[in-house]
Amino acid sequence: MNNMSARQTALQIVYKVNEDGAFSNVAMDKELSKNLLKDRRDVSLVTEIVNGTIKNRIYLDHVLQQFSKQKLEKLSPWVRNVLRISAYQILFLDKIPESAAVNEGVNLTKKYSHQGSVKFVNAVLRNIIRKKDELSFPEKEKNVSQYLSIKYSFPAWLTENFIKSYGEENTEKMFKYFNSVPPVWIRINNILTTPEEIEYLFSEKEVKIERSKYVPEGYKVAEGNPAMNMDAYKKGLFSVQDITSMFAVDILDPLPEENIIDVCSAPGGKTAFIAERMNNKGNVKAIELYEHRIKIIEENCKRNQITIVDAETGDARDLHLKYREEFDKVLADVPCSGLGVLGKRPDLKYHADSCKETGITEIQKDILKSSAGILKPGGVLVYSTCTLNKEENEDIVNNFLLENKNFEKESFPDKYQEFITDEGYLQTLPFRDDINGFFIAKLRKRGL
Repeated sequence: MNNMSARQTALQIVYKVNEDGAFSNVAMDKELSKNLLKDRRDVSLVTEIVNGTIKNRIYLDHVLQQFSKQKLEKLSPWVRNVLRISAYQILFLDKIPESAAVNEGVNLTKKYSHQGSVKFVNAVLRNIIRKKDELSFPEKEKNVSQYLSIKYSFPAWLTENFIKSYGEENTEKMFKYFNSVPPVWIRINNILTTPEEIEYLFSEKEVKIERSKYVPEGYKVAEGNPAMNMDAYKKGLFSVQDITSMFAVDILDPLPEENIIDVCSAPGGKTAFIAERMNNKGNVKAIELYEHRIKIIEENCKRNQITIVDAETGDARDLHLKYREEFDKVLADVPCSGLGVLGKRPDLKYHADSCKETGITEIQKDILKSSAGILKPGGVLVYSTCTLNKEENEDIVNNFLLENKNFEKESFPDKYQEFITDEGYLQTLPFRDDINGFFIAKLRKRGL
């Protein structure tokens, strides 16, 4: 095990995310794919330090500022991030000796900065160890928004937005949910296996699973880990997929021999589920903007022994220019700010304020409009996001319905009633439902 190279790798990823605005999953994949870390324990140490440091960045900065006379934003970016990853290890990781965290932090500073910074980093980290019990935080009673923002590391504006929408108590519950380890969900492949077989295979591996009451193919992993190196996974008997993503396909209700399109399909989990529900009979078109992600969809389908999926590159905003009203069903799981999955992607909370700047709502509007144009009269369109932002959810669909009188809302199966909003959409809420936040609108195009 090489702790120094593991921490150096972690530092480089954290730097890219915090300073260059890279997405953590992309930066992590890129860095780990260089194969510099041979030991599995090094890889899990990197993952732990990166995810933990990013998840707790505001908390860590608040603590560090108490021991630094200089403002953190005035420090060299490398020094700032060495302090963050070292403070994370000291404050959150029991298994790492505090002295090791300090020494490695000092070594990294030598590598990325000058001698003056080395003394400074050493002093700050040793002070944190000495005065860990004297840290000061905002008082909850005096300023609940500031307290929640720092304690759970959510930007102040986002904390205030959530409090406005859901109240103080629910916001704290939601932050606790996002900061805990999210449960793993799996989806069994009905073409290749049965619930009985999967339950038996998992019990053999001492993995305890619980069946979803909403989606018959969905199981929550209650104990253990369904490893990707399990034969059952390699043979396509199951896939790892979040339960809320399964909701979207279950509500679309794909049937054998239909012609269905998934307009934003990578990495292809929903695409594969659609084809499995169709019993691998009919046609599924999978559209993906980026060429390199087509391969991921194709590999996913191959593993699941699915042959009816045709994956092609394309912009979901322009599909109406290529196809006419020829699809029975359309799934539009659009790009979004991701505020419902901040447990899985902690870096998104720092990017989310750029929702307006990125013009994401314009993209969503265009995708919905284009999806409507390629649907047959009488067909069903499911619009979904993994966010809790009304502007990307209800507002988009309500405006679309105002402008497209040939579309109407469809009701949801009774089993989903607890998630249905007053406006007739489905919205899961982490603090209430103990699952990720997801929004679904089900629309039908009126017949001729």
